[in-house]
Amino acid sequence: MHTIIDYKLIGTRIRNRRKELKLTQEELAEKAQITPFYLSKIENGKSSPTLETIAVLANELDTDLTTIISGVSTINNNYVDKRLSDICNSASDAQLDLIIKISQLILDA
Repeated sequence: MHTIIDYKLIGTRIRNRRKELKLTQEELAEKAQITPFYLSKIENGKSSPTLETIAVLANELDTDLTTIISGVSTINNNYVDKRLSDICNSASDAQLDLIIKISQLILDA
C-alpha cells in the first residue's frame, strides 16, 4: 500500500526540532504524554501517528503543525507576506516600480 504521507520525513522533522530545542526523547515524550519508545518509533518513521499526536508534538516543540507535516512554516510565510504587503502599501508608484525592478534583479542573479 502506497501512502502520500511521508511518516519518515515527519519523524525526521520532529527529531530535528527536538534536538534544536535540546530536548531528550524522554523529556519530549513526557510533555506530549506518550512513551519514549513510541516517540522513538515516530522519529524513525516506524509508526504512523495520528494527526492529533503530531499536533501535540508540534505544540510541545513550539512549532506549527504545517512545518512538521510539510516542512514549510505558514507562520513565517504569513509574516513575509504581511511585511511585503505593508511595504508595498506604503510605497509611492515610483517606489513600487523601483521595488519591482530590484526584486527582479535579485531573482535574475
